[in-house]
Amino acid sequence: MKTRLLTLLSLPVLLATACGGDDRPEGGENQPLPPQPIEKTSALAAANANLRSVLMGSARSAVFIDDAKLVSDVLDMAGDCAEPLPGEGSSECLSFDFETSASTVADDVAAKFLNIANVETEEEKKLTLKIDPARACEGSSDVQCVQAFTDVPIRVELTTRGDNKIDLAWLVGEARAKVIDMRLYPNEVSIEVDLGAAREALVRFAIAMGQSADDLPAIMTGRVRLGVTKHAESDYSMAFAVLSALAIGGGEGDEAFLFELGVANPAATVRIDANQEQVTASSAFGVISGTMPLSSFFSDTTVGTAQFRLGALKMSSTLKAGDENVVIDNIDLGDGFSLSANNQPIVGGDVDVRRIEVSSAEDVMTVAVSPSFLANLSLDYRNLPGGAVDMPAWALDEDLTVELNGAAMPSVEFDNTSEAIKVTAGQLGIRSRATGNSVSVGAGMCLIAEDQEPMDPMMGEEPHPLEALSSGTCPTM
Repeated sequence: MKTRLLTLLSLPVLLATACGGDDRPEGGENQPLPPQPIEKTSALAAANANLRSVLMGSARSAVFIDDAKLVSDVLDMAGDCAEPLPGEGSSECLSFDFETSASTVADDVAAKFLNIANVETEEEKKLTLKIDPARACEGSSDVQCVQAFTDVPIRVELTTRGDNKIDLAWLVGEARAKVIDMRLYPNEVSIEVDLGAAREALVRFAIAMGQSADDLPAIMTGRVRLGVTKHAESDYSMAFAVLSALAIGGGEGDEAFLFELGVANPAATVRIDANQEQVTASSAFGVISGTMPLSSFFSDTTVGTAQFRLGALKMSSTLKAGDENVVIDNIDLGDGFSLSANNQPIVGGDVDVRRIEVSSAEDVMTVAVSPSFLANLSLDYRNLPGGAVDMPAWALDEDLTVELNGAAMPSVEFDNTSEAIKVTAGQLGIRSRATGNSVSVGAGMCLIAEDQEPMDPMMGEEPHPLEALSSGTCPTM
């Protein structure tokens, strides 16, 4: 029942699974117009029409991605594609056909929420809806759903600034605590959520249903925005923004968790232009940090909690379906990734690369970097609380380095028909500090991995993975 209720409460969030940036004026002559007179029939019709138009249009604009061979090739190499059906030559990967889902969301909102039958009061410049419990819970056989919406009523206040632009405030309880702000405009659907207020609302619903709120995160703070913006026919952008620092956490002892994001506006954007068959995306996250149970990273028997931190997640990318290549540029991971416990390092890593170009042709995927690629991985499993049980000895204190350099744009090829990696420009190097071993692969040669026998506890330690790697002549396809 809680799942059903949370689904109902999350419908407003589903309206804007993708979002546009905030174009609100900040002052001066561009201040937004004050609220204008509002009439219930036209206002609700405009709100529902705007929602359907933007959601359906953005869903249709993404369909061309299904035909982008590079997307299916990447997913195929990652093992995320279904096997081809008998008699068919290609596998089925992730589908970007969201039109049915968009239509269902628009239908549900119009029927359950933005419905003229829910009108409670009308004022000259404000319309208030009170969500009918039976209508909201339609399809549920659990009477607790109706009781919850009765004990904790939800209201929606609608205002307009003209031009069929409808603003909504979602209010919870008789105190009318504002949890969500929405825009349903002809060219924009966006939603802002106050996580602290959202948690309080969910707790009230759980109590009204006679259920425990213990499954909810104990910590929910911050304000986020999601939205979709229409630029032209078949040209939409989606964005996510952290408007005030986000923190979500809960649990106790070894099961404690915490996830934190700093302010970033926008934090991530995606623009899908079906006219050009092009997808551009960017991220601008600052520090991402938190706490997780060590068992989330290692075996279930590993006890304790770990602190994780990523210095930044910033990059931009462009995918052109016809060109079958993607460019990832301006890559910035800050000071890298770290995982520690009791202030002792366990895993650390950083990557130094500014630009990556990925292209696909037949069964071959080429990855080129600029100006070079340098990755460092530090392993200190000796610092695991309780000891490094079931961990290979080489991982107790190790530093691994991977480099690709030595050319204007060093590159490697991955072939679906072989596990070998071919260096097509520059030189690929892998080094181990603990063993002193290294592998160097020049242009025209391949990095070849030999099968290693599973470790036999009676025969000694598990071999270092670098021992299975060598440079050699590329296999004939």
